Amino acid sequence: MPRFFFNTNDDIDLCDDEGMELPDLDAARRVAIRYAGELLKESRSGLGFNETWQLQASDIDHAVLFTIDLKVSMKKSSSVRALSQGRARPPALRRVGT
Repeated sequence: MPRFFFNTNDDIDLCDDEGMELPDLDAARRVAIRYAGELLKESRSGLGFNETWQLQASDIDHAVLFTIDLKVSMKKSSSVRALSQGRARPPALRRVGT
């Protein structure tokens, strides 16, 4: 079974020295998405506006197989400015496509 390594970068590089044996690339993708979610959920400050976060999955030879890139970008509009200044309420969230 191939071994996959999941390394992250958000100003600090965290290298996975152990890796994980998984059956294939699709399994590695699913694990990487869950792992990324867990790391971001556990982070103290989260991901701020215009900050980037990255997870790279690599093989035993350190070849990068795929990357998950995240960046929160604020758009320049009056409604966004009002929200950031606490003057407007964000829209209610609803689940789409159960």
